[in-house]
Amino acid sequence: MDSEKEYSNYISYISTSKIISLLCVLIFHCCLFFANNPFWPTRAEKTSTVAYYLCEYMDLTIIATFVMASGYLFSEKLKRKKITIPGEIAAKTKQYIGNYLIYGALWLVPTYTLFDFSCFGRESGTSLLDGYYLMVMGVFSDHLWFLWMLFWIAIFWILCHKLLKGWGLPAAALIGMGYALFAQFVLADAPYFKISQIGQYVMVYFAGILLSHFKDAYEKLSGIVLGIIICVSFGLMTAYIIIKPEYFIWNWLIKIVAGLFIISIFRLMSVTKFYKDTGKTRIWKYLKKYSFEIYLFNMPFPYLYFRIIYPFTGSIPAVCIILNILLSFVSILCTVQICVVIKNFIKKVFASGKEKTK
Repeated sequence: MDSEKEYSNYISYISTSKIISLLCVLIFHCCLFFANNPFWPTRAEKTSTVAYYLCEYMDLTIIATFVMASGYLFSEKLKRKKITIPGEIAAKTKQYIGNYLIYGALWLVPTYTLFDFSCFGRESGTSLLDGYYLMVMGVFSDHLWFLWMLFWIAIFWILCHKLLKGWGLPAAALIGMGYALFAQFVLADAPYFKISQIGQYVMVYFAGILLSHFKDAYEKLSGIVLGIIICVSFGLMTAYIIIKPEYFIWNWLIKIVAGLFIISIFRLMSVTKFYKDTGKTRIWKYLKKYSFEIYLFNMPFPYLYFRIIYPFTGSIPAVCIILNILLSFVSILCTVQICVVIKNFIKKVFASGKEKTK
């Protein structure tokens, strides 16, 4: 995303947090088959304790990190230039909903119909036409649900952006809390456009905005202090996973803690030689450039390879998970590269067409 390059180091801890969170979605999905998660439609007969706890930690950290980093970057953008509400809404609509509809129509619905995978919002045997309807309405979105959720949260904070500075921050916090409570209690059962998922991440986005406002103080923290933040955050997440409190406010708070946990890890790493050298490698440059596309094409490869390899490796969960990750990752990269070639070809065709009309 272009804005990251303007106010971050090439491998900044914020952009790195976003990229790693997107890439970890694949590991999360491949582990879920052995985690006995009731929301995951396909589950192995044998549950892996390691996979279960990995999924619990990733469930807390992956989305929260991306949302918090997005709030941070939005706040940094407001510091640099003025925005217009219509222009910013149009940009977010293109970025989130445009990608959702394109990839949903050309990839998600056709592949799930072809292999007849069942997932949340799509039952086995659903026709292609019904699949498109469910996708457009945001009922069947699988991993792309995240785009709808982030869209609604981004739109809210765009509308409130005048408050996101100075003494307006307390008012923004109160309004944001009201919006989150409204989403939690009124919109929680809304079946369409993933409106039901807004509540738990509204204040995570705002936490990213606050982190941006206190960026100078945060970046002056010593390695020891950052280490303490990381250890305490990990302890709180572990306690949450073990106790599993039902009251929603604990879920909100732990998502903020989880986002800060990952961002602090990469902030601590940002001064190391390994971290700086990584940014110069071709592999990292490629992953950074296409991390969003890798996320978009993430599914349904884990479903497909699990069907193939589970009969042979299901008795050893670690082997099945690692093979699934490797096979899915290679397939995703190949798909992304094909998509890049097609996009470049289309751009050349349009460019040549424009030149002929001049």
